[in-house]
Amino acid sequence: MIEMNGEAKKAILARDIFGTRSLYYLKFNDTFFFASEIKCFAAIDDLKLSINTHALNFCLTCGFVPNKETILKHIYKVLPGEIVEYEDDVLNRINYWIPISSKRRPKKIDYWARTAWKNLLNITKTLLPVKERKLGVALSGGLDSGLIAASLKRTDEKREIIAFSLDYGTRDRTELKMSKEIADYLNLNYCVVQLDPERVVSELETLQWVYDEPIIKFTFIPTYYIFSMAKRYVKTVFTGDGGDELFIGYRNDYWEDPLPVKNFIKIPKPIRKSFIKLGKPLTEVLADLTGNKLLSLVAEFFRRETASHPKWQYRIASRVFQGYFAEEELVKLSKCHSNPYNIINELVKLLDCSNANNSIEKISHAMIRTKLPDDLLRLEKAAVTTAVKARSPLLDPLMTNFALTI
Repeated sequence: MIEMNGEAKKAILARDIFGTRSLYYLKFNDTFFFASEIKCFAAIDDLKLSINTHALNFCLTCGFVPNKETILKHIYKVLPGEIVEYEDDVLNRINYWIPISSKRRPKKIDYWARTAWKNLLNITKTLLPVKERKLGVALSGGLDSGLIAASLKRTDEKREIIAFSLDYGTRDRTELKMSKEIADYLNLNYCVVQLDPERVVSELETLQWVYDEPIIKFTFIPTYYIFSMAKRYVKTVFTGDGGDELFIGYRNDYWEDPLPVKNFIKIPKPIRKSFIKLGKPLTEVLADLTGNKLLSLVAEFFRRETASHPKWQYRIASRVFQGYFAEEELVKLSKCHSNPYNIINELVKLLDCSNANNSIEKISHAMIRTKLPDDLLRLEKAAVTTAVKARSPLLDPLMTNFALTI
């Protein structure tokens, strides 16, 4: 929104609570610029674009940047649930929404399950496009996308629903098998999207142009190709995005320490540090030689000094939110790394700013504000590029507010 009276006097920028649409701004030569894509700023005369090394460090460790910074210096993003006001050369930032835990209501699990399903059906019904006789659903074989497929079938049995699933070409076809079983059970048309590695490599530059900022999480690739295939058949694709973050999904070790970690942190610090020093090279070698997933996880634990920190926030920030390179490795990766542990400290602040009174809800709130928006941008960019509408019932405000009361 811009107020005009001969010339621009005031600009008000706002972003939705989950950040499904990107919005960036820049102040340059006494002029306030804003755009939905970073690449737009390249058209500004005399503006020299340069890499923001602090944001780059976040990309390399977390796969996303949890603050207002972007990969380019002096270009900032409006955060999810935020309003940015620019007036008389003054910039104000206001949070209009953050996840807040409601007072607990003692109910049995059946109550929450029935209410969640009822809400999902109502939301799905409101999101159905009126004139489209064919609808798509991105079906991974998991619980979230399976529920979305079921809710589509329940709310409108007359429409043709096509389930799109990805074949990664790997030996493990568990997800593909499960998605086929769900599609057969619900009597959906089933379309398998083959992921061609050679095509992906040849189109990486195009994909990066589409996504603007560095995308480290692999799922941006399958999302793009599922929507590219869906474009041939439907105009709207429903997805199960948001379920894990809102309803505490993922593996258990996302939310709490595994038993070996709980026991390890009880060991006196000097002994613990010596053990890490000895174990680090050994586990790295064994992980590389065997390719064993468990050993790889153990090696990640030894590689991150904060993974054995006495406070749970540091361990979670290290294990869950630094899913790629350890912060300690940045010195090898980038000559411009400075201020060791500034990344982990910022992540800890993010966890601590939640009003929740337990660690699991604090982690969920942090994921909703950082990890989830990054995933949703992946979804939105793929949808915009392919001209296919994306609909995610689990991200409706009704479902969001309901989930935060559990």
